[in-house]
Amino acid sequence: MTIYAPSGSRIGTFRDSSDGMMDGKIHIDIDPDGGYVSQGTWTFDEYDEKVSSQRNYTLNLYPY
Repeated sequence: MTIYAPSGSRIGTFRDSSDGMMDGKIHIDIDPDGGYVSQGTWTFDEYDEKVSSQRNYTLNLYPY
């Protein structure tokens, strides 16, 4: 999964193992002090070479 801020800047590319666990979930923290947190439409590009069908995803946001 690649995450883009509303400005279009790429926050990063993350994989299932990015959070230290292979469980089909990606847990990341985007630090508000990093200058990336802004109002607007965030974009997520998702790619999985092992899945050939449509999948639903859940995005959970929590305040700091």
